[in-house]
Amino acid sequence: MKDSTSKIPVTKSTGDTRPEKEETWTLRNTVIFLSMCLVYFALFAAYSVYAPFLPSEAKDRCVSDIYVGLIFGSYAFVIFLTSPPCGVLVPKYGARTMLVTGTFIAGTSLMLMGFGEVIFDPTMFIIFCFVLRITSAIGAAAAETAVLSLMLQKFPNDTGTVSGAVETSCLVGSSFGPVFGGFMYTVGGFKLPFILMGLILFCSIGVLAFLLSKETEYRTESSKSISMCKSMRPLRIPAVFVMGFSSVIGGALSGFIQPILAPHLREKCYRSLLLSGLIAYSIGYLSLGPAPFLSFLPDGEIWLVCVAMAFSGFVASFFYVPLLPEIMIAARENGMPDNEETNAELSSLYTSVYYLGAFIGPSLGGAFDEHFGFQWAMTIAGLISFAQALVVLIFTLVEKVSRGKCSNQTEEKLSLLN
Repeated sequence: MKDSTSKIPVTKSTGDTRPEKEETWTLRNTVIFLSMCLVYFALFAAYSVYAPFLPSEAKDRCVSDIYVGLIFGSYAFVIFLTSPPCGVLVPKYGARTMLVTGTFIAGTSLMLMGFGEVIFDPTMFIIFCFVLRITSAIGAAAAETAVLSLMLQKFPNDTGTVSGAVETSCLVGSSFGPVFGGFMYTVGGFKLPFILMGLILFCSIGVLAFLLSKETEYRTESSKSISMCKSMRPLRIPAVFVMGFSSVIGGALSGFIQPILAPHLREKCYRSLLLSGLIAYSIGYLSLGPAPFLSFLPDGEIWLVCVAMAFSGFVASFFYVPLLPEIMIAARENGMPDNEETNAELSSLYTSVYYLGAFIGPSLGGAFDEHFGFQWAMTIAGLISFAQALVVLIFTLVEKVSRGKCSNQTEEKLSLLN
């Protein structure tokens, strides 16, 4: 297998009118980098802030677990649908405009969500939650696609650093959100977590508008001709497709447990890292149940849940960090140019496929928990992760053999020419 690194060659392309790349890690760029990480942190904290208390609030209104899972999953499904259009709009209107607009929409929707406490009719509560989760997701899709596109644009030769920083921000935000939400819910009730998280997002708008000057509003001459079909063209590359599908599985695994854990408790080769993360995810989820065939593990012990969750969180970086560099490397090796349009396409694809999984995860998690119980639900999730590890391993071996054959054929041709 070819040794992939985060150093991706930079190629010039026609139709790219942005300025020549300046020194990467200037003070200004470093501040922008940290600010982008904070945006990811805030968005993921807002996404998960009501995980501790929304299931119980829904249960008080006689809303079934399946609908709770769909409410959680709808956010991710909408981002899956809207990220490709955002990838089309970023080169046309600029990352700054998309980022500020998306953050405003997400913050407004989050604050309005707090008023759901006055709705007691089950049907109206479900509709209310769905509508605001959808609008919040549209804003988050625009903001996340713009952030990732901007970071790839500013740091084209450091995709490993970008991927690691994004993943760390997402994990910390996802961990902070439920803790913050649970504490605020205990202190001030249903409204307080939403109001405070919405205010945090609003405050970030002013900071972003100040830091991101007009120089970030790059355009490409071909931006008017970008189409939705063209925005999905990276999926034609086999390696991008496999890595993208791995991101679907990762999003599903990370979101699988959100609607069901709290009720249950109340009762450096990139490809090698990816394989390790998938296998470790499988071990963590099988232990979390625990799986019925792991009879030596105790059932219902809180210490086992804590250990399994901590282990899954720790190995998540092994899984997510390699995905973006692998996608970027595959795109470059297959002739995609290094320009704003390509960065937007890959950013929207990376965001979209992750949230497809993040929609599937909570939806299946709620349904499996209701029909099969917590143990078998976690067992199925662990087996899915293990199956995807086998897919990546087989693809990697096939890719290695294919590259070896191409190399041998090239050497034979050169020998004949000589």
